[in-house]
Amino acid sequence: MRWRVMLFYLLLVVAPQAWSELRVLALNAEWLWSPTDGKVEGDRVKVREPSLQNYHQELAHYASLIVEHDVDLVALAEIEGEAVAQDLKEHLPKGWKVAFRQGRDTATGQDVAVLTRLLIEPGTITDFGFPKGYLSGDRKGKMLTKVLGLRVEHPDMKEQRVAVVTAHLLSRRNDSPGKASKRLKQAQALLNAIDEIQKQADAVIVLGDLNDLPESPVLQTLYTGLALIDAAEECDRKGPRLSQVDYVLYRGLRCKQTRYLPLRPYSDHPAVLAEFY
Repeated sequence: MRWRVMLFYLLLVVAPQAWSELRVLALNAEWLWSPTDGKVEGDRVKVREPSLQNYHQELAHYASLIVEHDVDLVALAEIEGEAVAQDLKEHLPKGWKVAFRQGRDTATGQDVAVLTRLLIEPGTITDFGFPKGYLSGDRKGKMLTKVLGLRVEHPDMKEQRVAVVTAHLLSRRNDSPGKASKRLKQAQALLNAIDEIQKQADAVIVLGDLNDLPESPVLQTLYTGLALIDAAEECDRKGPRLSQVDYVLYRGLRCKQTRYLPLRPYSDHPAVLAEFY
């Protein structure tokens, strides 16, 4: 009997502890602007704000998906600013928090944000100083204008810290070799940002609109540079990806499944839901 007790405690010490289920969602809201903040962001691209009724209908739709799928953390892309993230939080149950840093994309005015019901490690919400990425022989570089990082803890696994980074890279609209090169520079900047925040974390999740294909130099840079795994490729092997620009990448967790949640008529991007354990 004693040896069984000793074996039990030995397994507790040496066996890796599994996470309780952890669900994250990459959600591109496709130019969701707030009709209540008194301004319209964007110097080059002017977006017509929705009516107040349509705005809250869209937020309520996103909130219903988050609750229905028991999501723990949401990365928002293509929002006008913090007001949109805060308004979405008001449609969610109590306990949700917003992480936000004002972005630097003055041309479109778009920002990214994170909403989560997980524990946010104090002092870890960061924009990394909006780093620049460089290619060989390049001195000018390209700034990563829409990026946000933080570290979170699952309430059931308080000793396990997860670094979360969301970013929105340069669009492929009217793409060209020059734009592709700038997007790759942004990927290099993202690589540096992830490397900075992961040093005090046990796992990493990178999610958002990376605006390129899985076989592109942009994604290959992230796959190989930090040994990140594409959740859709690892967990969803039944067919091709439904979304070619929105991703959930990870390391240090076990992926259970991924799903795509249609967002039409509100957004032409299906949201990417990844479940870890």
